[in-house]
Amino acid sequence: MRSSASARELFGAMLSRALSGPASSKEALLPPLADATFCASITRIAKGEFLSKSVDEIKGSGYCVESLAAALSCFLQTDSFEAAVLKATNLGDDADTTAAITTQRK
Repeated sequence: MRSSASARELFGAMLSRALSGPASSKEALLPPLADATFCASITRIAKGEFLSKSVDEIKGSGYCVESLAAALSCFLQTDSFEAAVLKATNLGDDADTTAAITTQRK
């Protein structure tokens, strides 16, 4: 599966989980991987590997894999909507894309 299709599938699964009711934690929005058919780069995101990266290692480049990891990092590592948006825009690069993905909410 191509990375763009995998990214869309992962993000859709996460949004579906978010809309179906309160999660025990933000990390609980990451789907279980047992039945997933993601490409390798998106599987690493689904496993939360991006969470161990420093701010300097996170890039919102416009490439779907990097943008999704950057947006999820901003969302998962902040405590408010405003803080997530600020973190996404302060990453620079393709900040509007990163912020747009970060701010998806119900």
